[in-house]
Amino acid sequence: MKGKIVWMLMSCLMAAILALASCTPSVTEEEEEVVKPPTEEEEVVKPPVEEEEVVPAGPEMVKLSLKKLDGTKVAKTVEKPQYGGAITLQYWQDPQGFDPTSGLNSVIYNGNIVWENLQTGDWYRSPVGTNEYGFNHFAYVPPIYRRGAIAESWEYTDPLTVVWHIRQGIYWQDVPPVNGREVIADDVVFSIDRQRSSPRISPKYWGVVDTVTATDRYTVVEKLKKSNWFHIDDTGDANCAPIIPKEVVEKYGDLNEWQSLVGSGPWIITDYVHATSANFKRNPNYWMMDPLFPENQLPYADNLKMIWILDLSTRIAALQAAKTDVLCDMDWIAYETISKTSSQIKWKGYPYPGGSVSIMPRCDEPPFDNILVRQALLLAMDDESILEDYLKGYGLLHNYPIMSVWGESLYTPLDELPTEPTIEGSRCGVRELYGYDPDKAKELLAEAGYPDGLTFQCFVGTTEVDVVSLVKAYWDKVGINMQIEVRDEAVKSQLVQALPRQYHGAVQQWAMSAFPFGVWTSEYVTLASRNVGNVSDPYIDKTYAEMAAEPDPDKRSQICKDLSLYALEAAYKVVGPHATKYNFWQPWIKNCEGASDMSFWGRFKGATYYWVDQDLKEEMIGKR
Repeated sequence: MKGKIVWMLMSCLMAAILALASCTPSVTEEEEEVVKPPTEEEEVVKPPVEEEEVVPAGPEMVKLSLKKLDGTKVAKTVEKPQYGGAITLQYWQDPQGFDPTSGLNSVIYNGNIVWENLQTGDWYRSPVGTNEYGFNHFAYVPPIYRRGAIAESWEYTDPLTVVWHIRQGIYWQDVPPVNGREVIADDVVFSIDRQRSSPRISPKYWGVVDTVTATDRYTVVEKLKKSNWFHIDDTGDANCAPIIPKEVVEKYGDLNEWQSLVGSGPWIITDYVHATSANFKRNPNYWMMDPLFPENQLPYADNLKMIWILDLSTRIAALQAAKTDVLCDMDWIAYETISKTSSQIKWKGYPYPGGSVSIMPRCDEPPFDNILVRQALLLAMDDESILEDYLKGYGLLHNYPIMSVWGESLYTPLDELPTEPTIEGSRCGVRELYGYDPDKAKELLAEAGYPDGLTFQCFVGTTEVDVVSLVKAYWDKVGINMQIEVRDEAVKSQLVQALPRQYHGAVQQWAMSAFPFGVWTSEYVTLASRNVGNVSDPYIDKTYAEMAAEPDPDKRSQICKDLSLYALEAAYKVVGPHATKYNFWQPWIKNCEGASDMSFWGRFKGATYYWVDQDLKEEMIGKR
């Protein structure tokens, strides 16, 4: 009985609990997540954040608004130049001394890294600027593309007086014995007098000068013996009178020591190893500013190195291996090698002023005193085949005695050359002399009294045998027997420079069209320094004198243009096709565009304006 009562009570209690549960809202029970602070070993995971793309910083670009001489506006966007880094140049010939009166061209083009002249090329007109002049022709720079260097301005006050106004605030490099003193008019007088008194310097530059005087601290006056309107052009050029300090000559005498290489230019020499290399550092007191960025003092690079490599293949390999930065004055072999195997290296071609063939016959003695014999030499030589076979098409048939780069005021294009004879005794127009006509060559030889041909000696240097042999093969076909006499270059040089001439027959000697007006006083006027064929033509002598005395530049140019046609028809020189030459530079060398020569023999002065993209260099070769 008692058991039943307990069971009934338990049942009622269970029923009450169930009834109560049915009236309460349902709740889903979840376990709470416990977040613990991370330990040192655990990575803290943060919510992802949307990141912006990081674009590598590129070169800073600057817009330039320029104007050509004819008023044409030029808009360019260029990289802003950067300072620092080093530039390595290379060439094939050591300077062989440091005296600008030595008469050695190698001294001038190496020394002009340090020296300055009265004038220089105007970089504003270069391919980097308005692109009016290439500054890569290894030649004379026309006056319109020049600017003042040590001279700020100049003038003819009368036909016999030239006045140079010396730029104030130019200082010699801060090295002994000048220690950074100012360049003044007395320095210019000393340099010119030293040049014109040297027996090793051609009188064509200084023979016209009577006196040179400093009338005050910044004015130099030249009195001329006779009127010569080319004198300023000659005096201002790098080939003529680099300005050097008197103290250096007093200390070093013959200037054979490299420490004597002191100037006012952008680079200071720091060491020199003969026939190997020279090192230079930036001149921190250099006066010139970049004409395209007038707020920028030149030069841009901290250091400059010049190395000399004679072997062609080694020069090419040094550039390809990035051991050097700039390589100038190279032929088609270098172009084909570099362009095909090193596409990143930049290049620019230009017409070279020297002919591939430049045979100078003795025109003052038989048989070459006869114009018909001289014209026969040209007709019997196949210029087009030489251009294609020897130069592989890289060149021009006609680029002498006036270069094509001088433009229509001086140069007559090949297809505009006269086709009919104009000189007494001539049987050919100028254009005909660029053709190949062996039959007519034989006719002219017979008319001149040589029906069975003729024999003569031709003296050549060791590097010239191949091209002269090519010409010999053509001449053999018409009975012209040229006997090639090979001489060491130094011996041949002495042979052709000696007066009176020490050879008969002919000589292979570079015919140079680098000066449109100076070519006459160097190669054609009677007794000129490079007139190795002893040309003595009264018409050329008279016409040049008239040209030099003509004050109107346009009339001077026309006289020069006409005289070049006369000289070509007279056939005083056997000049073959002119090669195209090439300048190469690494992609990290900026502000170059192949420009290098800021004056005649002013080779490498363009490096003053180059700058080094050190980031690009590091990216490409792993070092700055």
